[in-house]
Amino acid sequence: MPTQRAIEIANAFTKYAKAGDKSIIKQFTREEIETTLLQYHLDRGWVHYVAMEKRIEELKEGQGLNKKTGANWYKKTEIQAALIGGLFLLLAAFISAPHWWPWFKKENPNFVERKSNPQLTNEKIALEQLSNDQVSLVKEIWQYQKENGLNKVIINRDGVIFDEIRNEPTTIYLTSEVSSIPKRDRFRFEQLILSIPTFFLKQIPETRWGAPYVVTISEEVRELLNK
Repeated sequence: MPTQRAIEIANAFTKYAKAGDKSIIKQFTREEIETTLLQYHLDRGWVHYVAMEKRIEELKEGQGLNKKTGANWYKKTEIQAALIGGLFLLLAAFISAPHWWPWFKKENPNFVERKSNPQLTNEKIALEQLSNDQVSLVKEIWQYQKENGLNKVIINRDGVIFDEIRNEPTTIYLTSEVSSIPKRDRFRFEQLILSIPTFFLKQIPETRWGAPYVVTISEEVRELLNK
């Protein structure tokens, strides 16, 4: 916010721009005008701003300053103005966060807000971080992994679990357990499985024919789902 002195100088230059009476602005020093310009950087192009710029040029010429000095001052002024503008934007974002942040999380149900502590100790909060579809998929994968005593589960791109021991697909369609995804809808299944944070579902990098998903449920989540 401009100081009282800056407001007084800006008003004086507005009057000068309209009346053309230079006696209105003769009392102000170059330093005072430059300081005022910094505080009114958002008014660039307005009559009082242009008048102050011209007055600074006149005062510099009267003091014998060359163009290079003037250019350096303007460059410094623009940098300072950009920094001040950036601070204002950060402040505005911080103030408005309580209004747009809840809307963002509502419109993005698969978004998981990261916590400072990666070990989620509050079980209720941990589950509430996932959408209903994500929770259903994690539970189905863990049920199959647990019942068959597996360290990992292989899932074809269309959501069918692959039996590595028999080397053939099973009849288990994970998409059938997720109400919002049609059977064998590869695209939407891929979106869902990749949206689950690694804390809940770890992707194991393996090169296999058909590029299936190789996943496992983390130890922390196993304990959570067994309760």
